Amino acid sequence: MPINNLNNSNTPTALLDKDFFESTKNLFKKIIEADDAPTALKAGNLLEKALLKHKNLAIQNGQFFNYYSKALINLKFIALPLLDYASISALLKNNFTKHYNLAKEGYDVTDKVKNKLLNIEITEERDRCRETLKRALLENRETITPLALIKTVGDWLKDYNGKLGTEVADNLKRNQYFIDLKRTKELTNEDTENLKILFNLYEWLKHSSFSPQGFEEHVPMAIDGKNYIFKEGVLEPIDKEIEEVRAVLKKLNTGGNAPDKSSEGAGNTQLKSLKELVLEYPAGSLERRAIEEEIRKIYSQSGSASGGGNGNPSQPVKQDFGG
Repeated sequence: MPINNLNNSNTPTALLDKDFFESTKNLFKKIIEADDAPTALKAGNLLEKALLKHKNLAIQNGQFFNYYSKALINLKFIALPLLDYASISALLKNNFTKHYNLAKEGYDVTDKVKNKLLNIEITEERDRCRETLKRALLENRETITPLALIKTVGDWLKDYNGKLGTEVADNLKRNQYFIDLKRTKELTNEDTENLKILFNLYEWLKHSSFSPQGFEEHVPMAIDGKNYIFKEGVLEPIDKEIEEVRAVLKKLNTGGNAPDKSSEGAGNTQLKSLKELVLEYPAGSLERRAIEEEIRKIYSQSGSASGGGNGNPSQPVKQDFGG
């Protein structure tokens, strides 16, 4: 793997080598397209150490340095469920808008944050994490709408809170707020879509994990002989087709446990199969959601098994979320 060359003593030479640059670009592209969080975490850690060690790279070749810096942020967003909480908070505070290029390819930042919270066993700790991430977004000074009167992430959230309140917003009021956004001449269609992504994450963070809407797990239920999934306060029926998907998942599943180091190859094969399978169903369909849930479980368990800032997975997770 080309990224392993970053461990070598000749790292400055490697970073500035054209062949290495191109092979690394291809590697990062594959990691991002596969949404491969474990490999993204490894590659990001190595790249970050190299960039910190060789800060003069920006002077030697600004083009390469800028690319590596942007690639590092992309890798962190892909690896988000496996990052520690301080890193996630810093990512949302300083680089939230930089994930929009990934969003165009289907990346869902809210879903990634949900996957991270699934690693926290104590519900009170999940709520503390939500508060910390909300605060990080409110403190974000990045420009998100350069042509509008309101320009930064933090200022837009202040406007959102001012018009809808700081508690969980009424859906009708939210819809009206979005309609008003579309009427704002200074905002492009891309601007409004980017703001929706921001507000959707922020609104989801408002919910307590104790509430039906904020509860991260998807709970299967059987009522009057019919199967349902209880998800974010909504009971969704599971039709016959989704049961067939679950049968396929059962064959792919190695038992529901995250692979240990000795079976890492098998775990990666399973994950690859699931990612290929999920593309066969339209976004938002129950079938696709079932497969995505299975993928989330694998990432969640991988994060617990590797530590991921969470310690021993068999013990309750305790984190310092800064108050």
